[in-house]
Amino acid sequence: MKYYLILILFAFASSLCFAQKQYHEKYKDGIIIFKVKPEYKDTFKIDSRFLKLKEEFGLDSLEQMFPYANVSKEKYNAYGREKVDISTIYKLKTNLNIDVEKISDAFARNDMVEYAEPLYEVELLFLPDDPMNVTDQYWLSNIKALEAWDIHQGDTNIVIGISDTGTDLSHDDLIYNIKNNYADLPDGVDNDLDGFVDNFRGWDFAENNNNTQVDVNDHGVWVSGIAGASTNNGIGVSGAGFKCKTLPLKICNSDNYLVNSYQSIVYAANHGVDVINCSWGGEFYQQMAQDVIDYAVINHDMLVVAAAGNTDSKCNYYPASYNNVLSVAGTTELDERWSPENTPTSQGSSYSYHVDVSAPAAMFSSTTTGSDYTLMWGGTSFAAPIVSGCAGILRAAYPDYNANQIAELIKISADLIDTIPYNVPYAGMLGTGRINLYNALTMDNTPAIVIQEYDVEQSDEYIVVNAEFINYLKEVEGLTITVSTDSEYADVQTSQIFSGSLGSLESYISENEIVVEFLEDTPKDYLLTLNFAYDATDYNASQTIEININPGHKNITTQKLELSVTSSGRLGFSDVNSSVGDGFVFEEYFPVFYDCGIISGTSASEIYSGVRQVSDFSTITYPLVVQDLQVSDQQIDLCFDDSDDIVSRDIEIHQSVFAWDDEENQNFFIIDYWIINNGLFEIEDFYFGLFADWDLIDAASNSIDVIEDENVMYCYKSGAQSLYAGFKILSDQQNNNYGLAQTEDGDGVVDITDGFADIEKYYMISNNVIPDSSIIDDMVQYSGVGPVNILAGDSIKVGIAIIASDNLYEFEQAVIQSQVVYDEVLHPNNIQNSNIQKLVIYPNPADEIIKVKIPINILGNCTIRIIDLLGKVIYSEVVNSEDIELNIKYLESGVYKLEVLGKEGCSYNDSFIISH
Repeated sequence: MKYYLILILFAFASSLCFAQKQYHEKYKDGIIIFKVKPEYKDTFKIDSRFLKLKEEFGLDSLEQMFPYANVSKEKYNAYGREKVDISTIYKLKTNLNIDVEKISDAFARNDMVEYAEPLYEVELLFLPDDPMNVTDQYWLSNIKALEAWDIHQGDTNIVIGISDTGTDLSHDDLIYNIKNNYADLPDGVDNDLDGFVDNFRGWDFAENNNNTQVDVNDHGVWVSGIAGASTNNGIGVSGAGFKCKTLPLKICNSDNYLVNSYQSIVYAANHGVDVINCSWGGEFYQQMAQDVIDYAVINHDMLVVAAAGNTDSKCNYYPASYNNVLSVAGTTELDERWSPENTPTSQGSSYSYHVDVSAPAAMFSSTTTGSDYTLMWGGTSFAAPIVSGCAGILRAAYPDYNANQIAELIKISADLIDTIPYNVPYAGMLGTGRINLYNALTMDNTPAIVIQEYDVEQSDEYIVVNAEFINYLKEVEGLTITVSTDSEYADVQTSQIFSGSLGSLESYISENEIVVEFLEDTPKDYLLTLNFAYDATDYNASQTIEININPGHKNITTQKLELSVTSSGRLGFSDVNSSVGDGFVFEEYFPVFYDCGIISGTSASEIYSGVRQVSDFSTITYPLVVQDLQVSDQQIDLCFDDSDDIVSRDIEIHQSVFAWDDEENQNFFIIDYWIINNGLFEIEDFYFGLFADWDLIDAASNSIDVIEDENVMYCYKSGAQSLYAGFKILSDQQNNNYGLAQTEDGDGVVDITDGFADIEKYYMISNNVIPDSSIIDDMVQYSGVGPVNILAGDSIKVGIAIIASDNLYEFEQAVIQSQVVYDEVLHPNNIQNSNIQKLVIYPNPADEIIKVKIPINILGNCTIRIIDLLGKVIYSEVVNSEDIELNIKYLESGVYKLEVLGKEGCSYNDSFIISH
């Protein structure tokens, strides 16, 4: 069982799907949920900030997600764990066609909101097949249920909630084990005053009524039979919980969709259910769901059991992977991980370090509708109710144990299956083993040490893990806790972090003791595995956690804007699915684009792109924050090349992103690209620029227009809430702008709704197309330069401003100001003056020697300096000559700044590239 915080530092997508809003089908249309911070719970509804957001996004029908959740007067439960308040979680629905992820992002940035997120869908975990009446119940012998029932058969006062599709209320093998609520007999009145009328046999959360009879999907009947079929009644099958009762909690509507699944958990907790079974889930983490789990376990001492998923892969599946959930993987009759290789099924059990225990999952029988029985072909849906039934018996046998202690008892009593040959590749990821109910009822009590929660502090060279360890069962003496890693990139500084005793339910908190250093060449966004060993006399256990370290992007900000600077030719997000990074955000609340990156090339057969595909660009140096700043308040540098493209032209690109803190420059970033031809031949007719899929307020309601005098194309959303965004080409080259609505058939030439082919990309970057400004749709834009030629060994510089504002006037002013800053601050030598000779550095790129021509107006005792990317001055000399020659062969390849300081504070600077 997981008693640590799941640290989501970066979210990684599992497929290369390039369509925008690719996860749209995974969440409820138009619905967001958000949690209000406690201090605003009584005032947020009338707060102008909330009302503004509501109006901007067309939000209405504010509803409390869990209106019947009770707010505890005590801050902590009987075991010292802080209780959870879920009464401040609300639901809103938009009446506009707006991506709910965008609304969630805007809400999450509000100071009154603790978190905001879409309402993700969950799905059942089963493989349906034709019904078969068979008698193969091998799982009873595998978990030693028959021997266990000789010792304890549970108790009718123990209730196992079945959160599922409903049950067959009249099934001969189920009817007598359903928990009846005699305090609210069916008479049309809420006799027990719990807010639910006639909830005599559970509740239907999908249709909001008291009818829990299964209708469109028998899944819940199968699960109910495994956990709670009547046992020793002379018919059918046996339920794992023997005498324990089941409570049907129906979450499946008439269209066969799961609805209000987490509401069923809250209901069960509020109504004193001892164990709840959740044979459903999804691959998306949701903070609201974690709050609900904590509320159920910490506030109400209910054990939550969930299926680990049927992905046949290493996967975090929810709710199984949440903290405080007992996660169940699936096995076969031979105790092998259930998979298509050892069963006649097309799926298999998920596995991960979040799994706590395994149980049989395939090829046995259970109840189905019409007082009938059928074969369970395979699914962790069927493993979880075996564990839930066993947990019910253990709750009766050990009435003084809390939910977490029962979970640990199940774990420590399981039979080890990691050494079975088929399971060796999954060692440590199938939990502690296959459940053994007999062992759980008879074994001598042992300690049970686990990490309850942890947090991570991270620098560029190391992480510090602060963890709380708890002993859930027997007191232990002479305990040592050690930590290690198998990673070739990391080293744990102190392996032993604890030595001593821990009593039952006693905790130890490590503060700044777990320090892990990682090497400079650690891959970016690296998943580090830490192994914890718990050793004492007659007790040995282990636990593994995973932490993402060494993030591959850096953020840069102005007063109004924030941008994640990433490598591999992208901006905002470092991955193709736009999930890693913070994007481009205006005024904290409003994401500006879905994705953004370079498109360049010379023809349809030579395209070098970083958007809507696996990038053609390979990282040379990741984003680095420049410390010694000369021309801006913030600067981030990086480098990449085109080596990941099969027709590489040996193009190397050095990128610098600049930002300023003052109000005058708050609406733009400036990006310099040095494009170097390291090949043997001239690159002719080269085009280079940035593509962006703008999503301004409401992505489907954007338009495109141009500022003709500045040759600037921009996208905008006007109305009650307006936003403007676009690119300004700052360097002195021919400009190209292309705007496009993302509609079927596109503009007749380019259509990116069915993919973005290289021939379409080339057409876009080599043509000027300005769509009618009256078109309102989901818009994309390309702005770039070309055609240009780059001689072998030579380079060109392309400057681009990325601009955003909430009104057209400020946007136009930012266009003008960005050009002024580019010409007068970043590259003052671009301004021609007959009386002042510009600073000249050549050749550029250079190998061993660079020649410098000093401007005539600062000749005489000038100081010439070379500064590296870290801002460190690595060369300084006073010179008097107009022409200087410097030996640079001892310097590493890369971008450097050369600065000339003259009299009365006058200075010149420019960048040059060393390419050995």
